Amino acid sequence: MNNFYSKFRNWCYANIGPLTFFTGIIILYSVLPLGQIDFTKANSFFAKVVTILFYKIPIPTYLLILVIVLILLYLFRLKRKYSIQTISASFLKGTWKNEWTINGHTDSEILVIEKDLHYFLKGEHTFDIQQFSFDPAKKEMKFEKVAVKPDDNRKHNNVLSLINNDVLIGDEDYYKIKYARLTN
Repeated sequence: MNNFYSKFRNWCYANIGPLTFFTGIIILYSVLPLGQIDFTKANSFFAKVVTILFYKIPIPTYLLILVIVLILLYLFRLKRKYSIQTISASFLKGTWKNEWTINGHTDSEILVIEKDLHYFLKGEHTFDIQQFSFDPAKKEMKFEKVAVKPDDNRKHNNVLSLINNDVLIGDEDYYKIKYARLTN
């Protein structure tokens, strides 16, 4: 349900102009007494619009509607601009495609991160994710991948930028890396 809400919210932000227009139409439709307006003298669409605009509705009503729409538009933009997205380590849970480039050669693998931050490659528990942090101002997360086998002392530092909820791009140690979410 949270994923649906997130996608719906992103769609609303992307379509704020048309949504505001349709909201204005709905408000006008609810305020105007369309059944009482005489459209017989209006022979074109423009004439009908003029008839509606100059009907016996006091001007303050139009101003009130306009002010409400403008305030809502402004508040939505402020909320979008200043909302701080917080992310916990559980955000990484799911199946990811990992692509990295070393010396011009790109390779990839499919991995699974479980809710307890165990990192599985080819069905084998290979790493644990530790020291997770997220900077909402930079939309940047940092964590360490620490090998779990006793004879494996690998430890990789990741610094990743959050592109969207399904794509992370950044550095793992000294090479470029990209994580693309396949499933939650």
